[in-house]
Amino acid sequence: MEEILKELIKQNTKVIIPDFGAFIVKQRNPLQVVFNEFLRFNDGLLIDSLSKKENITKEEAKNRINKWVENIKLSLDKSNEYEISGFGKFVKLESGKIHFEINELKET
Repeated sequence: MEEILKELIKQNTKVIIPDFGAFIVKQRNPLQVVFNEFLRFNDGLLIDSLSKKENITKEEAKNRINKWVENIKLSLDKSNEYEISGFGKFVKLESGKIHFEINELKET
């Protein structure tokens, strides 16, 4: 899931994680990405990409994404952090707002 997300961010200016939030690419070189927890509407990009890459139905892809989002939320509730290897981490602030701290994602 996370590898697909990173690839989509390299190829698109906005990647929405349904019912969670969106990554918005502000700049390509060096890559600057912000997370907006208010953009949650499913535009189908992540579901379609997962469905094609894993050769599964869109419903199965949607269910996998939902489980992944549940895991992120559980981690944020437990430790206030969720790391995406090689990309960055979500941090739950004292206010309850979700912030994303990016590591360097190499452009290729």
